[in-house]
Amino acid sequence: MALDKLARSPRVPGDSNPITRDAAGAATPGSARHGAEPVPVRSLPSRSALRFVIVAGLILLQIVTVAGILLSQHLNEQQVLREHMKRTIGGVIDEIKENAQGFLTPTQNVAELSRRLFEAETISWARRSELERYFLEQLRVIPQLDAIYYGDRHGQFLMVRREHNDGERAYLIKTIEFNDEVRRVEKRWLNRMMGVFERVDETADTYDPRARPWYKNALAKKEMVWTDPYVFFTSKQPGITAAVTVFDRQNGVQGVVGVDMEIGKLSDFLGEQNVGQRGAALIINRQGDYIAHSHAPRVSIDMETGRLRMARIDELDDPIEKAAITVFKNPGELLNFAWLNLEDSLHASIDIEGERYHAIFRPFPKMSPWPWVIGVYVAETDFIGPIRRGKRNKMIVAIIISAGITLVAFLMARRFMRPVVALRDELDRDVLTGVHNRRSLFEIAPRLVEQARTSRSPLSVIIVDIDQFKKINDTYGHAVGDQVLTVVAQRLRHAVEQEDLFARYAGDEFVLLLPQTEILLACRVGERLCATISGTPINTTSGEIAVTVSLGVADLGADRKNFEMIFDEADRALRFAKVNGRDRVAVAGTLPTSKDVEVAAR
Repeated sequence: MALDKLARSPRVPGDSNPITRDAAGAATPGSARHGAEPVPVRSLPSRSALRFVIVAGLILLQIVTVAGILLSQHLNEQQVLREHMKRTIGGVIDEIKENAQGFLTPTQNVAELSRRLFEAETISWARRSELERYFLEQLRVIPQLDAIYYGDRHGQFLMVRREHNDGERAYLIKTIEFNDEVRRVEKRWLNRMMGVFERVDETADTYDPRARPWYKNALAKKEMVWTDPYVFFTSKQPGITAAVTVFDRQNGVQGVVGVDMEIGKLSDFLGEQNVGQRGAALIINRQGDYIAHSHAPRVSIDMETGRLRMARIDELDDPIEKAAITVFKNPGELLNFAWLNLEDSLHASIDIEGERYHAIFRPFPKMSPWPWVIGVYVAETDFIGPIRRGKRNKMIVAIIISAGITLVAFLMARRFMRPVVALRDELDRDVLTGVHNRRSLFEIAPRLVEQARTSRSPLSVIIVDIDQFKKINDTYGHAVGDQVLTVVAQRLRHAVEQEDLFARYAGDEFVLLLPQTEILLACRVGERLCATISGTPINTTSGEIAVTVSLGVADLGADRKNFEMIFDEADRALRFAKVNGRDRVAVAGTLPTSKDVEVAAR
């Protein structure tokens, strides 16, 4: 929809948002839309009696308010704080999980893109200079990548790796190839200007890509895989790899593309997330190994060989994390993930050295490529400390609230009739879906059409009807039908712009009025709306329901001088769409002229 809107004609100079202007007018007493000024308070009978009642009521309201605040704080404070903390940490972990997915996705996308380019023969082992340039460009564009490489079924290998130092060496290119059955291993280092800095023949190098975890895992599953943490052969640092198998045109295996990410980069990313001053975020796999940790030095273990490996969650000396995993009945419960479903999570509250910590473990979505769990633990005072400090000032707050209520009440008394205006605003909205209702539609739409005619600007109308909605009601009941109506309205409302008028006309029919929109563009908008509704089933209390819509489109033409005429044409197009298969868009002006369409629709 956003792309479609870019193609619209420029707005007419002046007020470009008539709906907003109407809403503003609705909020202003005494406007032309709302008739005469509200009746002043002095014109009401028994002025002194009314004043006495108001003052007495305000005094009583003050007493009740102060007493209620103090009592509710006393009885419910701990429960409220506990629930607030759970919601807060749940929001924190959801945000971190979403950010982590965004951080990991480019790595996976590079692997998948490389596979497609290999299989389309856009890049190939035979043109290694082009392949090197492509790998280098990916490393330059995506900073979290450590290396990208390709190993074929014969053991030949090409890798481009980022060098992590401040010297002249910026990239390492390693090539393993066979010439007349002779194995040759070459390493080249490039400087930051992409010139060759050093070249070495590695005759003692025994590296075979086919023996590495990334190659074996991708070949075994024949799809995109993420490896468990392992030590990279070249850098001797722990990391993870996104790998995917490349097939030839006969569906045979050409080789495997791998993209490396060092644990340190993912850990640094977690360290940038908001988990408080004494909190931490971590990612573990099904074996309990750390994939990443916001305090990276904690989870790297030096082995006797001088290499590093990632620790397991039950190997750390951190007292908070040790206490956090006690929420599981036994260590295997965490490691075999038997408790995990799509949205499951485990929560624990831990008291350490006089401070309460909260920990949550939650998996990545079941359909995601990452079979991992993300965990967060935070110190309670880092998030709700200000709330506790507010407790000490509750008497002051109560007094301020009481005084504020008194002031607001007096202001309300001076403007006694303003709720009547607010009530009218409510009458303009459909109760179920929250969008404009039929009354509001026929009040606003004629003004928009007249404005378009006066300014000679385009305007289109789309009528949307849910296909076989009666069948949904008959099958699942009206409560589920209301859920379907609400979701469809939400999707349509999110797909249009603020200046577009969106209203529920009747039952399962909605109307969109699009200012500054030609008929062809309105047709494209309609097709996009059609795909938006049918693209994802609607989740209801009776399960997922596939829903489609039919749409009729008409515009302000020379022979359509008012909204009713445009509406009738769009309605005729809608009936044509319903008769001719549903789940489609029909455009007025392109329909058959035969009256058979009208008869069939009835």
